[in-house]
Amino acid sequence: MKYSNILAIRLSSLGDILRAVPSLSALKNGCEKLTFLTEDRFRIVTEIYPVADETLVFPRKELSFSNLNNFLTELRKEEYEIVLDLHGIFKSSLLTFLSKGKRKIGFDKKFSKEFAHLFYNEKVSSSCQFIISRFERYEMALRHIGHEVEKNKFFKPTICDEAENFAKKFLEERNLEENHFAILFPGTSKKQKFKRWPLNNFVELAKKIEEGLSLKAVFCLGPEEAEFEETIKDNFILLKSPDLKETSAIILKSKIFIGCDTGLMHLSALSGIKTIAIMGATNPVINKPWGERNRVVFKEGVSKECRGESCKHTDCMGKIKVDEVFKEVENLLNAF
Repeated sequence: MKYSNILAIRLSSLGDILRAVPSLSALKNGCEKLTFLTEDRFRIVTEIYPVADETLVFPRKELSFSNLNNFLTELRKEEYEIVLDLHGIFKSSLLTFLSKGKRKIGFDKKFSKEFAHLFYNEKVSSSCQFIISRFERYEMALRHIGHEVEKNKFFKPTICDEAENFAKKFLEERNLEENHFAILFPGTSKKQKFKRWPLNNFVELAKKIEEGLSLKAVFCLGPEEAEFEETIKDNFILLKSPDLKETSAIILKSKIFIGCDTGLMHLSALSGIKTIAIMGATNPVINKPWGERNRVVFKEGVSKECRGESCKHTDCMGKIKVDEVFKEVENLLNAF
């Protein structure tokens, strides 16, 4: 069925929006016009993945009465055949309710939060188990309106000329060859430090990769990982780029990406780059990467942030040993 126009909503976060890309791509193929609504801080995702015809931006960073009024005017200027809330929280369901749409669709009580299900005139329901991946949850919403996601496909970000030139210069200046280096990303958002694997483990893993696999190790640090720079800068190649476009361009030239449960990990897997996801603090079923070119290293019982050198690693990500991760790196490199 081909729809005239659809408004899809996913406000945050980086990883969750990236995991919506396969479903948004399927929506785009199934309607004449797709509009995507997200928060202003994540608009850049729609630039590297331009799967929607139009983007509406909720002004969270600069929220004021004037900006909110302008946004609501923009939101309500068009009547949609379908408004599809892929987020399922109070704010996204309220925006669904305030929009003009014939069918305002969201998840039922089982897959939504904060009483979001009360705002829809049509609910996505399923008899499947509660714990499913974010990809499967989005796909469930698409099946509700008669569409399927293409599974055996990777979704590479669109790299602009500036980002491509940045990546080429970065490799040239550091004597790196495309497909001959590993990206290690030790960070997460500061609010989710409990998901971080200890930095000294990343350093030990990087040494094993360089010595045992003849791959250069490149550490990627964003603004929230600045504290790691002193430990890394004298021993490994360092990529300090707060720009998602530039970072994406370099990830696409790497052999393998190794990180925790983060947006960049999902971008890597979505792009078809071999990806190691180190998890313990989050559910590996809900947060598994896209496709088959990945491995998840998981250990149960992680509930606290690592305390550093004094930590006994009984209930933090340090429970996952370097040799366990290195073994999966070797297995994945040999598998494809």
